Amino acid sequence: MKKKVLSIIAIVALLATSLIVLAGCAADNKESSSNGGKKESFYELKYDEPKGYANVMDFGGEDNKTKNYIFGEADGSISINYKKGKGYAEVEESFYDEHTEKEINGTTWRVMSNDDLGVKSYFYYVVHNDALYLIELNGVDKFKDNMLDFINTLSFK
Repeated sequence: MKKKVLSIIAIVALLATSLIVLAGCAADNKESSSNGGKKESFYELKYDEPKGYANVMDFGGEDNKTKNYIFGEADGSISINYKKGKGYAEVEESFYDEHTEKEINGTTWRVMSNDDLGVKSYFYYVVHNDALYLIELNGVDKFKDNMLDFINTLSFK
């Protein structure tokens, strides 16, 4: 009986040690961002998780998907949109503003702004590997620092 109990304790201890080692290895393989935050990816887009958001929502299908970071009581949001097979016209036909260009970590993004009913919004968009990536910053006037910090971390795999 003593041998069975000791064997069971030894097996449990061995399993616990294995789980701890595996968990440690998994944590070491996680990519961390330059600001110590969590590095995220959305298809081929890589970015540091935004600071100060209250909620995250994912919706859409594989060829047309949105990830939405919501700040406060819907006072602002960062929406990351992926549209497979779409080009610049998808965005530019919808707005009347002319775009400017901004290089972020080696990629030239097109940028448009909008001030609708006193809410400042920016649209960063680029076509990469036959897909349109559109970043919408809504409510920039309230969350400017968090949103600009986020934008400056954008890169592609």
